[in-house]
Amino acid sequence: MTAVYAQTAPEPTAPWAMPGTYTARLTVNGKTYEETFTLRMDPRVKTSVEALQQQHDLSGRCYMNRLKIKNLEVQIADLRFQIQGLLPLVKKDLAAQLTALDQQLTSLATADFSRIDRRLQAIFGIL
Repeated sequence: MTAVYAQTAPEPTAPWAMPGTYTARLTVNGKTYEETFTLRMDPRVKTSVEALQQQHDLSGRCYMNRLKIKNLEVQIADLRFQIQGLLPLVKKDLAAQLTALDQQLTSLATADFSRIDRRLQAIFGIL
């Protein structure tokens, strides 16, 4: 396999598709174009269909969980932004509670999610 400079993904970005027949659809200005194509297994690969399906399913789970983590990180960033906007408007005791919550959210997003995402990325890369 050859890599094309500036056109080759530096790392896996999504699960590979299983061999089979697929339909690509493109809609432009309200008109839909369809083309059917078939993905075939490289004849040099001797992996069974069952093993390929297992690999596909596991990589799909890693991929979906990484998307969930990214979504949670966005939600946490949004919540932290809201907390920062509220701090100047609330009383001291509530401000202290909001500051503590903000610190917990920061810790969660930077340590726990990053660690989980790195592990899922490593597993995904292997698969």
